[in-house]
Amino acid sequence: MICSNCGQAATAADHFCARCGAPFIAATGPAEMLPYYGQASPVSLTGANQDSRYWAVAAHLSALIGAFAVILGAAVGPFVIWMARKEVDPFAAENARQALNFNLSVLLYFFALAVLTFTTLGIGLVFTLPAMLGLGLAWLLLSLAAALRAWNDGIFRYPCSIQFIK
Repeated sequence: MICSNCGQAATAADHFCARCGAPFIAATGPAEMLPYYGQASPVSLTGANQDSRYWAVAAHLSALIGAFAVILGAAVGPFVIWMARKEVDPFAAENARQALNFNLSVLLYFFALAVLTFTTLGIGLVFTLPAMLGLGLAWLLLSLAAALRAWNDGIFRYPCSIQFIK
């Protein structure tokens, strides 16, 4: 069987794509499998799969915890989870990769707004301060939405996220 999301070869016993982490569901029979991006996966969440869901949620929420501790800490939690789970848990690794890319993107956007503020000698605050506040609020809400999607066995695709890690 082939993952229709990324083209990676998989066996009929696989529940998730090893490359992109997309869950599989049976289309018409066990021979035809498709990636699933709905609200809840029909894959049973018992045993190791339950742990996978916890790791996926932790990847998104660790960014919130890390951001309040250190500015660059928002990317540390998802990075650690991605490194720890990428070989053994494709679902959690894909969620962690999405969270890592999003948090790195948000840090880049904040840095660009800070540079704009300093290059305009503070006059740009009229534009950059509301933009920074809106970006911070969007970061918080999207991180919570992604954790909720991971809890419901899905993979959240953050909008405006630069794919630094593929």
